[in-house]
Amino acid sequence: RLRPPALSPQDFEAIAAEFMRHPGEFELVSRRLPELIGADGRQDMPHMWLYSLLAAPAVRLGSGLRQSPAWGLVALNGLLVAGLSVLALRRGARAWGLIVFASPLVWWIDKPLADLLIVACLGGAVLLWPARGPLSLVLLGVAAAQNPGLLPLLAIFALAAIRDDPARLRQPAWWAALGAGLALAAMAPLYYLWHLGRLSPLTTYAVAHWPTVASALYPLVDVNMGALWRFTPGAIAVLLAVVRRDGWRSAASGPSAVAAVALLAVVSQQPNQNQGGNPDFSRYALWLLPLAWPWLLAADRSPSRWLRGAGVLLLAASGLWSAWLFRPARPESYRYPTPLAIWLWSQHPGLTQPTPEAFAERLSHREPGVVPVGTDGCEKVLLFEGRWPSPCLPSADVPALCDTSGRFCYADRQPGEAAAAVHDAGLVPLLAFTVHDRTWSRRDPAVPVLAQLTSGLRPLHDAHDWTSVRGLWNADWTQGWGDDTRSVLYVRRARRDARIALRLARAVDVVTRVAGDVTGRVRRLGPTRHQPIVFDLPEGADVVIELTGAPVPAPTSISSSRSDP
Repeated sequence: RLRPPALSPQDFEAIAAEFMRHPGEFELVSRRLPELIGADGRQDMPHMWLYSLLAAPAVRLGSGLRQSPAWGLVALNGLLVAGLSVLALRRGARAWGLIVFASPLVWWIDKPLADLLIVACLGGAVLLWPARGPLSLVLLGVAAAQNPGLLPLLAIFALAAIRDDPARLRQPAWWAALGAGLALAAMAPLYYLWHLGRLSPLTTYAVAHWPTVASALYPLVDVNMGALWRFTPGAIAVLLAVVRRDGWRSAASGPSAVAAVALLAVVSQQPNQNQGGNPDFSRYALWLLPLAWPWLLAADRSPSRWLRGAGVLLLAASGLWSAWLFRPARPESYRYPTPLAIWLWSQHPGLTQPTPEAFAERLSHREPGVVPVGTDGCEKVLLFEGRWPSPCLPSADVPALCDTSGRFCYADRQPGEAAAAVHDAGLVPLLAFTVHDRTWSRRDPAVPVLAQLTSGLRPLHDAHDWTSVRGLWNADWTQGWGDDTRSVLYVRRARRDARIALRLARAVDVVTRVAGDVTGRVRRLGPTRHQPIVFDLPEGADVVIELTGAPVPAPTSISSSRSDP
């Protein structure tokens, strides 16, 4: 049954009902985007529906066989990869050329995502160039139909054809192929212009700007998703192949190199590069892989025995690497930092400056990311409008630029050092963040007192420490710092009848005082075995609670449910 590509309200109800048949398996059961609803009440998705259209016959067949519709999309992915593999082998791909298939590409095989369609089109265009150049232009048109950002690649290869042989201007096959490619590429903008009144829905989520080096190289060097770190054997293979002269003699090397640069420039316009639908590997790096074939195939053609041996070793390493890190059963990952990122951000915070979006989403484990935010030990902190997250007391003066509206800055503090170095991280237009209400500024009066009291202590992030807050009443929020023998708790704006509940793993001496006062109430409490200890807080001010106890729990305890200040 033929249906329009845009979804009606009834379609969304049917989709939600299908997802509800699998409770707990899916985080997102509906994606309502009011800005993409046309005059007919139907909603488009941000990306073109060409991939879904191509998969429709297999999806229909699978449904008829009482199989999940997703298997139709998997079948399309399998056909695309199989066809590309046959073409690569016919073009002489051996160990070096086959590294493209022993890559993170394997993770996408069973995912209903359009990335493999783009990889197949780009890879086919490179492998067929220039012997079947007209067909290459058609394939690039298909890729641009799925994602209009790939249109520059069609133009690059068309110009390369004319540069290499001006006589092609008089050959009808080239003109017909260029016309077909442009017609395919025009499908998306013409459809969206008709249905939404704009050339592309992607313009809603991006703003044109001159790319920075960090944004342009994100798919290659980002410590969470970049190919250099996440697919190191493949990155080494491509680098070794590119530095050889033989690969640059290929007719496809020139347009492929320019196309790679253009692709990096295009994806740098995307503010949301820390995307889902990937296994900690940028989909844009996946798109770049087939553009390396001119150099990889040249390495396969080399008579050098050591080069062939190196190719076999790199192919084996790539296969083992991908079989473990990018096995299809692995779930998507984009809200937790990789081990390398954790190590770099905590031990060498100044070496990398990740995009604010990636840093915030991966450390707050939320989308949109929560700001400001920092590493567990506050070695690297993302400031927002000059504010620091509650676990991280301000450890440096913030430049005036960082105090401006919407501005992000990084504060990098080397382990063992007291002061942080603050760097501008820029603005992030058209991307939403959740702004935390538990923040500091350098001007907060409690900061100097707390900085002195918490020297040498680490932020307390969870209830696994020997001191944990189990409840807070009639106060704004609390934050703690501690080590094995001492903890400091700060309570923001304790009001009338303010109380706090603590669970203590050992007997401790507790000092409660208003922030800034020299003396306070001293008591002996804990340990608590069943019910937390609840006690009153001074009214009308910020409160500091100091707890000191020996690492070994005391043999006796003071049981109390409430005590006076």
